[in-house]
Amino acid sequence: MSLSMNSVNLTCRLGKDPELKYTATGVAVCNLWVAVDMGKDKEGTDREATWLSVVCFDKQAEAVAQYCKVGDEIGVSGRLQGRQWQDSDGKRQRELDVVAAAFGGITFLRKKGEGGGGGDAGDRKAAQYAEEAERSRGGTHPVATDGGEDPFGDQ
Repeated sequence: MSLSMNSVNLTCRLGKDPELKYTATGVAVCNLWVAVDMGKDKEGTDREATWLSVVCFDKQAEAVAQYCKVGDEIGVSGRLQGRQWQDSDGKRQRELDVVAAAFGGITFLRKKGEGGGGGDAGDRKAAQYAEEAERSRGGTHPVATDGGEDPFGDQ
């Protein structure tokens, strides 16, 4: 039995609405663009959020797409998966994704504006994340919804 040290646990906010697609064989794939709050620096200024791509599959993907929207806070448990592709200019691109665990990989924590003392400040932060997501993500990246059964070959 081999132990994997590839484990990721995050608390984050959706920077844009989930993108649900289906493979040619009907497997649901949901792509998320999330912001991880990095806290404040010594002077008390907010640090820039870290942006990550998260992907989940099957019923979990459908539930996330149905119930989550930009600004919602979620928990993600899964593993890191690197991938490569060629962009439209022929340049090789690389990205590191978080692949949510099949069971319990996505936890719904808080809808935008709900509880947690965030109030208007939480809504402003969510709006800021959404704006940053649009700026930092110059477009969508290819995830294997082009007829392949599994975008990462191991689900």
